[in-house]
Amino acid sequence: MQFTLPVAALIYGIVFWNEGMGLNTLLVSIFWLAVLYFFRPQVFQSQAVRASSLGLVFSALMIIINNSIVAKAGHLLSLALLVGFAQAEWLRFIGYGLLLAGISVVQSPLAMAWRFLEREQKKLPSIKSLSFFILPAFIGFIFFIIYYNANPSFAGLVDKFLSAIFNWRLRFLSPGQIILGLIGAVLAFVLCYPSAKADEVEAAEAAQTFRLTRVKSAAKRWKFNPMALRREYRLAVFMFIGLNGLLLLVNLTDITTVWIGLAPDSPQELSNFVHEGTYLLIFSIILASGLVLFLFRGNINFFPNNQRIKLAAGAWIIQNGLLALSVGMRNYHYIDQYGLAYKRIGVLVFLILVGIGLFTLFQKVMLQRSLYYVFFNNSWAWFWLCLVAGAINWDVWITRYNLAHNTHQIDVRFLIKDVSDKNLFLLMDNYQILTDEANLPQGESGATADSWIHNKIVHFKTKTDSHSWLSWNWPDERNRRYFQSQWTN
Repeated sequence: MQFTLPVAALIYGIVFWNEGMGLNTLLVSIFWLAVLYFFRPQVFQSQAVRASSLGLVFSALMIIINNSIVAKAGHLLSLALLVGFAQAEWLRFIGYGLLLAGISVVQSPLAMAWRFLEREQKKLPSIKSLSFFILPAFIGFIFFIIYYNANPSFAGLVDKFLSAIFNWRLRFLSPGQIILGLIGAVLAFVLCYPSAKADEVEAAEAAQTFRLTRVKSAAKRWKFNPMALRREYRLAVFMFIGLNGLLLLVNLTDITTVWIGLAPDSPQELSNFVHEGTYLLIFSIILASGLVLFLFRGNINFFPNNQRIKLAAGAWIIQNGLLALSVGMRNYHYIDQYGLAYKRIGVLVFLILVGIGLFTLFQKVMLQRSLYYVFFNNSWAWFWLCLVAGAINWDVWITRYNLAHNTHQIDVRFLIKDVSDKNLFLLMDNYQILTDEANLPQGESGATADSWIHNKIVHFKTKTDSHSWLSWNWPDERNRRYFQSQWTN
C-alpha cells in the first residue's frame, strides 16, 4: 500500500495533464479496479460494487466511442458510487453510496494518515513529533509550486539555486499536475481503506425496509387520535375524486387537441404550445407525486377498508401517466416540425424517468411500499439510464436527423455553433446545404455560415494537436481521417 498512493498520484498527474478524456479514462478505470481487487477483493461480492464497476468500465468505453458529456457524467457518477459502495460492502442505495463517497473523500485520508502515524509510533518513537510538521510542510510545498510557476523571477532564482547544488530544475511540475496527483492519491486511499463512518451509514440503510410497517408507539408519543385519521382519510378521498375529475377534463382536452387534433402551425405558436405547456405539466406531475407521497406517508396505509383512497390515488397516478404522454406528444410535434435539440431530447429522457417514478409510486400505494423503496428504485433507474444515454452519440444523431427531416428551415446556427465538433464530418458533407442562404435566417449570408464552419475546424485542430494518444477517442479520429482524406484528394 505504501507505493500505491505515489503511483496513483503519478498516473493521474501524467495521463490527464493537458489531456482530454479518452483512452486514458479506460486505462485509469482498469487501474482502480485492479487496486480495489488487489487490496480488498471481498468487496466484489457486493452487487452494488459490481454494478458500479460495470458502469465505470462501460462509461469509459462510451467516452472512447462517443466522447459525449453524458458518457463523462456517467463515468464520474460510477466512480463516485464505486468509492462509496467500496467503503461498506452491504450498501445498496445510491443515495447512501454517494453520501459515503463524499464523507470518505473529505475525511478518510486525514483520519487514516493519523491512524497510520499512531500505529508506527512503536517503530519510530519520534514520528509523533514529526507529524506536527507534515501538514504545514505539505501546504507550504503547494504554495511554493504555485509561486514558482506564477513568478518568473522567483522561479529563476530557485532554478539557479537548485542548479548550483543539484543541477536540477522544477519546470516539469505545475499546480495543475499537483492537484491531479492529489486527486489520484485520495482516490487510491479511499478505495483501499474503508471510511470511519462506513458502519454508521451502513446501519442507517439497514434500518430501511421496502415495505411499510405500522409503528404503534408513534400514536402514544403524539397522542394519536383515530378520529383525526378518519377525517384525513375522508378529506383525501374527496380531494382525489375532485382532482381526478379535473385531470380527466385536462387529459380529454389534450387527447383531442394534441393526440388527435392538429398542433399550432406557426413557429411562435408551436413554441408556446410546447415550452410553456410542457414545463407547467411537468411541474404538475412532480407536485402530484409529492401529494401522493405526503398523504400515504403513515397510518393511512393501514386504515381499515381503505380501498377507496387507494383506487382514487391509483387513478390519479395513471392519469398523470397519460398527462406525461401528452407532454411527450407536444415534444414530438416540435421535433417533427423543427428537428432535434438537446432540450427536446432531455424532455424525452425525463419523461422515461417520470414513467418509472409513477410506476414505483403506484406500487407504493397499492402494495404498501416505503419511501425508501421509491427512492431506491428510481435512483438506480437514473443511473442505468445515464449509462444508456451515454452510449448514443447525440451530436451526430441530432445533425443527421435535422439535415434529413427538415420540414422547415434548418437551424444552421445551432448545428454549427451549438453542437460539438463531433459533427464536423457531416457539416463538411452537407456544406452546400448549410451555406445556402435559403436555409439561413434573415441578415446572415452563406459567407457567415462558412466562417462559422472554418472557426469550428480551427478550434478542432487546435484542440487535437495539443493532445496525445492518451486522449484518443473515435469521434476525433473520424474527423481527423475525414480531413486527411480530403487533403489527400
